[in-house]
Amino acid sequence: MRSDREEIPEGFTKEDADKAEIAEAEMLKRRTMQRTSAQAAATDCMTYWPEWRYQVCGAIRVKYDSLGGPNNFLLWPTSNEIRNPDNVGVRQTFTNGPIYWHPSAGAHPVVNHFFAAWQRNGWEGGKLGYPTSDEIVNPDNIGRRQTFQGGTIYWRVNEAYYVTGAIRDKWNQLGPLPAERSFLGYPISDEVVLPGGQGRMNRFENGVIYWSPTTGAHPVSGPILDQWSRAGYEGSSFGYPIADEVAVQGASSRQQFQNKWIHTPVAHVALGSTGKSLSFGVPFGSQLAASSTSDTVLLQGPGFDLRFKRYTGGAVNMGLTLNSAQAPSEFRMLLGLPPGFSWMNTPTGIIFTAPDGSKLASLSNLLAFDSQGNAVAVNLRLSP
Repeated sequence: MRSDREEIPEGFTKEDADKAEIAEAEMLKRRTMQRTSAQAAATDCMTYWPEWRYQVCGAIRVKYDSLGGPNNFLLWPTSNEIRNPDNVGVRQTFTNGPIYWHPSAGAHPVVNHFFAAWQRNGWEGGKLGYPTSDEIVNPDNIGRRQTFQGGTIYWRVNEAYYVTGAIRDKWNQLGPLPAERSFLGYPISDEVVLPGGQGRMNRFENGVIYWSPTTGAHPVSGPILDQWSRAGYEGSSFGYPIADEVAVQGASSRQQFQNKWIHTPVAHVALGSTGKSLSFGVPFGSQLAASSTSDTVLLQGPGFDLRFKRYTGGAVNMGLTLNSAQAPSEFRMLLGLPPGFSWMNTPTGIIFTAPDGSKLASLSNLLAFDSQGNAVAVNLRLSP
């Protein structure tokens, strides 16, 4: 017997191996007699030594054989073929994962992190449906992906998450292809249903994509995401993004939301030696013109000019000139302050502190003048 010549794999006995050899021989004989067409060859069953209790049949067997049979990562079968709850597809379990088959999707294994992501989203009965590919190594030779009827699961290093629908389409449009090479990077969350049940979002390594049926899908990242998140995301007075971020003159940027724009000057305040920085956002209901020099950013709005001047050592001075009666009497700044950092008002300005309480940077109080150069009172409100 084969068990007398070869080492029996761990978990099997000599009795198992001998029974499997007999069953394997019987099935090989039956296959030889019945193999009159390619169709017959694709539908008969096989036993794989030293497992004798379970047979692998049909399209699942063809896939299993193409992977190397028991010599592949799945190892041996641990069940016979099982009909899925939809009464259309079938599956079969193996030591390290299952193979699923559906008439319009084919037969594909789903294992490890991909299986975990698929499982938490309802297996084939959930949004993703059946697998339509095996695992695919991404061009970066680090990440992997697997496609399903309703979306794609991506894995990189630690965990796997799915992207689907309009959010996946938008991610693919950001370029360069493939999508994980875009500025957003890999997904780090599954698609999330937002409060109210209408909107959806996915988190990525470097930002988010938000979608709603009335606004479409748009990415939000960097300082604008910092400010929008601190305002309360789509539940804030800004609402959902209705356009992508746009670069404007002077290396500033802006993004339009349902109710306001967020304008981000490039005057960031370095927070000591932490490698983190404070970013500024100016929310207005209309567009602002932007320009900058090496140390100053100028935002021009209806009846006012707002300047940010950057100094060595992590300080920024804000200066305001009111040009007409149209200028607002109150200005609100959105601050992109990293978690754990804090700010406080002092008689001379605003001090930013590290989690340990040490001073890291400062922002002087708003200096406001009218068009004739006279100092005027303006209320500055900060939203961290």
